[in-house]
Amino acid sequence: MRALDAVLSIAADKRFVGRYGAYAKVVCLGDVVERYEQPMAVVERLRSLPDMDCVLGNHDEALIVGIDIGGGNSKSRYVHRHFKQDGGCEFFRGMPTMISYPELNLAVAHGGINMLTPVNGSRMDRWLSSHTWQRLGRHETADQYEGYMYTAKTSFDTAKKLFRNNGQNGNFHIVVVGHNHAEMAFQEVFGVVEELTPLAGVSKQYNGEHVMFLGRLQQHKYRVRAKTVRINGACNYQFAIGATSRYRHMKNGVDSVCFAMLHDNREQFTMFDFEMT
Repeated sequence: MRALDAVLSIAADKRFVGRYGAYAKVVCLGDVVERYEQPMAVVERLRSLPDMDCVLGNHDEALIVGIDIGGGNSKSRYVHRHFKQDGGCEFFRGMPTMISYPELNLAVAHGGINMLTPVNGSRMDRWLSSHTWQRLGRHETADQYEGYMYTAKTSFDTAKKLFRNNGQNGNFHIVVVGHNHAEMAFQEVFGVVEELTPLAGVSKQYNGEHVMFLGRLQQHKYRVRAKTVRINGACNYQFAIGATSRYRHMKNGVDSVCFAMLHDNREQFTMFDFEMT
């Protein structure tokens, strides 16, 4: 809950808006519940946001069907049990696992947009290959814990069919996912895929790192890093933006929280992260 509040505080900060613009729509990439101790508060906060879209995550599905994959403490399990009993899962009723925005040639999902073929026909195997569980990686593998890894090339091929274009002549597409616990970025031009992940140090379009101290929440200031990829109209793009969660990136007692912004003119995509102690 604190991480979500911090993201909203930063995005509303006048210095942030002055540099990056105000957001017009919030898209939540799933994994809203099944960990931590304030699921109802998080759901209510998301419901309060105007023009908010949300896709189902694998942890959301796990809570709904009663499979414990969260590794939470006893209090978290107790709170989520009562969350279900109090009708909290109604928030997820009819929630899509993927959303496409044809006017933007944009597709979003928690894990991926691909229709993957499971190794066998078991219920768990089908789940691990679904939109909520599949995971963007550098190699294709079938891992019974992590879910089915797919490459950016697979995702680009799916997006071309989804948007019925060849990704050239300015008619590019962008795929954005969550699920991965670290940022990843790829581009495709004329069938060749290149990793752009800023932390890999290989991005020709990475526009440097801009640091701002933004947002106030309970008297905290956050050191926000912004990494911008300039969009080339001859390319297609896939981004995994990391996680808006205090659990995912904990290092030496410090959590890294991630979010991203696709700018109005689609000329750039910016990934943000900041630390919480």
